[in-house]
Amino acid sequence: ANTSLPGPSFHHVTIQVLFFAALADALNVREQPLTLAPGSRVADAWSALTAQHPALAGPRGQGIAFAVNLAYANPGQLLSEGDALALIPPVSGG
Repeated sequence: ANTSLPGPSFHHVTIQVLFFAALADALNVREQPLTLAPGSRVADAWSALTAQHPALAGPRGQGIAFAVNLAYANPGQLLSEGDALALIPPVSGG
């Protein structure tokens, strides 16, 4: 049951994953919720996402930048309930 008590859930953490640019087009999804174990990091979310979306495990997933709540993040960053994890593909241009 959902309660109004503050603090993280001890059973799971749900984040919102945002896909940008070519990733969103390739996967035909712009955002999705992702449920992880407490104490999960960006790298854990990436592993779960590559399992759900095998295209991410190939060349399309190379060079992805991560941002958590609008700030660039490294794979070791902890995720909290309600975080927004953005996957930003490399940008090419002149």
